[in-house]
Amino acid sequence: MFAFLILSASVTLESVVPRFGALLPRIYPAGLTGNLARVVVERTDWTDTQRYDIASSPERIVVRTASDKGAAYAAARILRELGYRRFAPHPSWEILPENPPQNLTLNVSETPDYRMRKIWYLYNLWPEFRKNDDHESWTFFTRQGGDEVRCGHA
Repeated sequence: MFAFLILSASVTLESVVPRFGALLPRIYPAGLTGNLARVVVERTDWTDTQRYDIASSPERIVVRTASDKGAAYAAARILRELGYRRFAPHPSWEILPENPPQNLTLNVSETPDYRMRKIWYLYNLWPEFRKNDDHESWTFFTRQGGDEVRCGHA
């Protein structure tokens, strides 16, 4: 079982845990051991809500961030390190790792280079994608989003 331990009552991960938690049993059908079985999320007072730090030790992984958004990006980074890929918002474009590690060695501090990241794929989308669209989940796993920008064509 993969667990996020919330160290601050003001941190809510409701938007992160369902997607992340639902995927891990598919990656690890026999269950988790090692430091991946214990991921701790600590809230910071950083002003950058997209920043996250991930530090691993043999016993656990610590994710430090100021927001749910940062926690989502950290969760997506962890999944990528495990070998998970999601190339498009359709089940046929999902790649589960064949031999994921039980322990993850990762020590990173990341802030996105672009404040807003989005791939707009809906124009001329072929029919099988329209029927099985899983856009929200895909944007989570590909770390899209960021600061919201509303603009139109010039």
